Amino acid sequence: MEVFIVAQTPKNQNLDPDRYVYRLMFTKVGTAKFISHLDLVRVMQRSFKRAKLPVWYTQGFNPRQYLMFPLPLSLGTESETEFMDIALLEFLQPEDICSRLNLVLPEGIKILSAGAPVHEHTDIEKSDYTIRITASVPAEEAVEKLRDFFSADKIQIMKRVKPKKNRREEFKEMDVRQYVQLMDISIDSDETVVSLRLAASAGNGFNLNFAPLLEAFSAKTKIEILSFSAKRTKILCKNGENFS
Repeated sequence: MEVFIVAQTPKNQNLDPDRYVYRLMFTKVGTAKFISHLDLVRVMQRSFKRAKLPVWYTQGFNPRQYLMFPLPLSLGTESETEFMDIALLEFLQPEDICSRLNLVLPEGIKILSAGAPVHEHTDIEKSDYTIRITASVPAEEAVEKLRDFFSADKIQIMKRVKPKKNRREEFKEMDVRQYVQLMDISIDSDETVVSLRLAASAGNGFNLNFAPLLEAFSAKTKIEILSFSAKRTKILCKNGENFS
């Protein structure tokens, strides 16, 4: 039996009613991958209104719908396992929430499930990605070079450093070997398919994007990546469980 979080009334806001927190799992595929995170927030806000869901609004001078995305997705990346926390003023059956939202959401975004949150956002530690690559060399050679690159004792990338006040953006070389795990590599037609497990954090921990890895691979091997597509397939917790 699922147990939903009923938030307590804050001591300084006696007009704040109880609210029910749900965690929604959804896809972001196809043309929806080009929706930025800020635009995704707006899409969801409008969809809640169109679906006539009793959304809880934050208190204060600028009330807003309560939305929380634990691990925002990079623009241009697909995902079959995105999450969003919402708060409602009424208890609704999860199936009702999913069906009402899916009627009004744009193509490529589909709510897969809704339920009580199980894990904390800070439990997130890793994400799995499947990356399909077309390189300037035959796929067989690309597989060999990619396997060598991700199996090396060191994996050096250029990591952006937050610039100090009135200074230009800076980059530094960083060894990310401990944050990368090659899960699988194969060939599909002319494409090389790479499955990676990368460090991810919804808090102050280390986050690693696959794009600097591909750039570092090209720089080291002199193999040009002509095109690639990426999809997030899992979000994992510190204990190895799927985030939910």
